[in-house]
Amino acid sequence: FTYKDASIPTNCLTSFPASAFSNDANFLAYHSTLSALFVYAAGKDRPVSRSFGHERIAAMQASPCGRFLLAGTESGCLILWRIGTGDLISVIEGAHFQSLRVIRFSSDGQTVATGAADALIKIWSWPELCFSDSSSSKRPEPLYTFSQHSAPITDLVFSLTSIGFSRGRLLSASLDGKCNFYDLVDGQLLLNCTIPVAVSAV
Repeated sequence: FTYKDASIPTNCLTSFPASAFSNDANFLAYHSTLSALFVYAAGKDRPVSRSFGHERIAAMQASPCGRFLLAGTESGCLILWRIGTGDLISVIEGAHFQSLRVIRFSSDGQTVATGAADALIKIWSWPELCFSDSSSSKRPEPLYTFSQHSAPITDLVFSLTSIGFSRGRLLSASLDGKCNFYDLVDGQLLLNCTIPVAVSAV
């Protein structure tokens, strides 16, 4: 299916199991011109529902289980909602220093990677994010923070093989023309590939 709408930014489209919301809804899109989150059903050009927020979203990803939506804002906050009810679960202020550009879940759903315009990559424990409470004084902290890039992060990909602590390896891309390969067991940079142009996806 083709949806003719150019106002959906990169990384602001995500799918989730139909049972998480209704019998036919299966993906979410954030329309930047309207600052609105739309729920779509496959094959239907009109949204099933829509909601409006106060802060503009720059990236989002549904959890592998399809029950939660994790979004990053232009100010660098992480926001967590329950998809079935729309309830706001938590807001992590200052997760990044600048606009949050990419959110990725590991295949086992235990780890989350975020990348931002501040050129940082952060690795989070999903259970810790999922059970965080905005009213609590204790905020989730990243497992690792990688700072080897010098320009905004454009893409993140978890390896298909998970090793040790339900984590594995991560490949990153950036406008600085670098693709980095990280080991998420010990938080080490394994490989750096540099090309003479900005990298937009990997």
